[in-house]
Amino acid sequence: MSLLKWALIMLVVSLVAALFGFTNLAAASADVARILFYIFLVIFLVLLVLAWSVPGPRGDLNFRRRPFQQLPTVSSDHASQP
Repeated sequence: MSLLKWALIMLVVSLVAALFGFTNLAAASADVARILFYIFLVIFLVLLVLAWSVPGPRGDLNFRRRPFQQLPTVSSDHASQP
């Protein structure tokens, strides 16, 4: 999220610089924002493909299932005692 946040900050800097007439600064910060966004997009797509390609605990790998263990319950009369 940090990379996308910095891309948005650079976009805002670019728009403010363009508003005040600093065209060189606006172009440079827009280029930085574009590069950061593309890096974010590539990392996001790589992680998305990796998440789809790895089987989960109920996928092709044969994981042992543990039986459900019931947690002990506390009755109301025991909860009031110190």
